Amino acid sequence: MTWKNKFKLFVGILFVCGLLYGLLLLLSYSMNNIQSRSASLGADTYTVGSDYSGIVTKQYVTVGEHVKTGQPLFRIKSTVLSTDLSNGTITKNDLAFAVDSDNQIVLEATNAGTVSTIDYREGAFVPANKEVAAVTRDNSSYVIAKFDLNPPDYARIHTGDTLRVTLPNNQKVSAVIYSLTVEKSGDDTLTIITARIKNFSNSQFSAGTPVSAQLQLKGKSLYASSKETLQRLLKPKG
Repeated sequence: MTWKNKFKLFVGILFVCGLLYGLLLLLSYSMNNIQSRSASLGADTYTVGSDYSGIVTKQYVTVGEHVKTGQPLFRIKSTVLSTDLSNGTITKNDLAFAVDSDNQIVLEATNAGTVSTIDYREGAFVPANKEVAAVTRDNSSYVIAKFDLNPPDYARIHTGDTLRVTLPNNQKVSAVIYSLTVEKSGDDTLTIITARIKNFSNSQFSAGTPVSAQLQLKGKSLYASSKETLQRLLKPKG
């Protein structure tokens, strides 16, 4: 065999080995990056209301409006509260809400956020202990994703790990896992992962919006090891 043929054989062997290694990397990547079975957005909300019934005399906000902490949202005139205050049965300091000079209830925003629902509008009668409206807190978006994982893969997930999320507009964001639970679904056991999205405005997408979530399992896979080695080689010294 001539040197030329030996060289061709050597190049061919290198090509096949490189191709096999690339296929192994692709297989390792796919095995360590799990796509969610389903996923959707959520957000923390709080409600405003009173343990006194009354008439909504003033409505300062509408659904979708952004509010600041301490901003007045509604005023409610309650004859029951006025009677209790006049009789000395209760004082304004005993109440969990603000009361104005006319003894009307002033419901305020406890945190900055966006008004998501209003159940009782101006002029409506509000029964006692009913929520008047709900507000979605700023920067409180999270993702609830369901994964079909086997026990070894489940053991490789930890709180603090990153979940990659793709929104309906193809924007990609990162979320930090803070809760892991399991759920029985027929013959399957699903892993429920809840992850908080950092620095994300939830004004564009409401709670319940379907998204796509991808989980990268921890561990020294062939793909992860190769990526680490390449990063070390490319990292400038000094």
